[in-house]
Amino acid sequence: MTLKIEFDGASRGNPGPASYGYRITQSEMPLEEDSGYIGETTNNIAEYTALVKALETVAKEYPTEDVEIIGDSQLIIKQMKGEYGVNSEKLAPLHKRARNLIGQIVGDVELKHTKRDNNERADELANEALDRQEKDQETIDRERIKLMIDTASEEKLEEIDKILNK
Repeated sequence: MTLKIEFDGASRGNPGPASYGYRITQSEMPLEEDSGYIGETTNNIAEYTALVKALETVAKEYPTEDVEIIGDSQLIIKQMKGEYGVNSEKLAPLHKRARNLIGQIVGDVELKHTKRDNNERADELANEALDRQEKDQETIDRERIKLMIDTASEEKLEEIDKILNK
């Protein structure tokens, strides 16, 4: 049975806060899902990161399976197929890593481009990772403000109160 990898990257701004998401299924049954925040970078780097992370899992856990790789980035799919060159110095190492991982898979590997609407779960995973990061950052910011208030002098507290009550 063929494994299906669906991958996506997200960047809020380009460059901006970025993340990856991927899902691996077999006969429509989910086997693996993962997502994560990768810092400030471009959408293309986020897309390649999603592909590499998914391929690392397949090469380690399912190396003998046939694999269908589906992504909504036409650039990444065409570069991986060799139809486009990789001109970006930042993308080249990720492209090379993905090609090496595909080489570790014994089964047949097919790359397919899809419309964004057909890649919903991978997109959701990538965006959930960004949402988690934003929430974590808000929590850190609140804790920093609380610490600043807890250690502020009476004069600074009055200044803060004036600002907040304008």
